[in-house]
Amino acid sequence: MAKIRTPRGKLVRKFGENIFGNAKYDRLLNRKPYRPGQHGQARRRRPSNYGVQLHEKQKIKIMYGLLEKQFRASFAKAEKMKGETGTNLLQLLERRLDVLLDSIRQIKGDLDLPWLELDKAKLTGTFIDVPTREDMGVIANEQLIVELYSK
Repeated sequence: MAKIRTPRGKLVRKFGENIFGNAKYDRLLNRKPYRPGQHGQARRRRPSNYGVQLHEKQKIKIMYGLLEKQFRASFAKAEKMKGETGTNLLQLLERRLDVLLDSIRQIKGDLDLPWLELDKAKLTGTFIDVPTREDMGVIANEQLIVELYSK
């Protein structure tokens, strides 16, 4: 199985916001508020509409650890579902089993997700309900992704 091997600190600096929700990346962004690499401190140009849309798509792909083919398949499923495509996409991504497993590994205390019931001792989880957009806490604009794929 393929995996994104880029260091997470570099990805956080690339997007300019803490997409993984870990406190150490907040400290990293405060210390180095510019992009990674040799030309990271140079003046940034204003991105085009396509660039902004692509940036949001890449951010969500990395947040959920997906490659392009997996993301396109999820978007195709979300498009066929009834309701808003962007919200359907985020709901499908949040339901993935590997996101359940990452959540178990990252939490040290109790998990406060209304759509998921976890037992850390047995490493099991029960999917109770479909998450709403407000409950997910994703810091991305899914409407830009829908616009990107609707071209």
